Amino acid sequence: MRGFSCLYCAKYFQTIDELRSHTAQQTEKDKINTMLDYKLSYNPIKIDITDLCCNICDYTMKDLNELKE
Repeated sequence: MRGFSCLYCAKYFQTIDELRSHTAQQTEKDKINTMLDYKLSYNPIKIDITDLCCNICDYTMKDLNELKE
């Protein structure tokens, strides 16, 4: 199946904008449960980092390596 799947509930969406809208509606409880499930399964997670930025100062990062620094 082509498209984008939600990290939290595994629903598929045709566009990244639909996925972003859906993801924004997920509760903190949903997110925490997903992270716990991931830690128990050790499966790789694919994430969208198109607009990667700091929630505190809005600093924009171009990739995950910059985030690590």
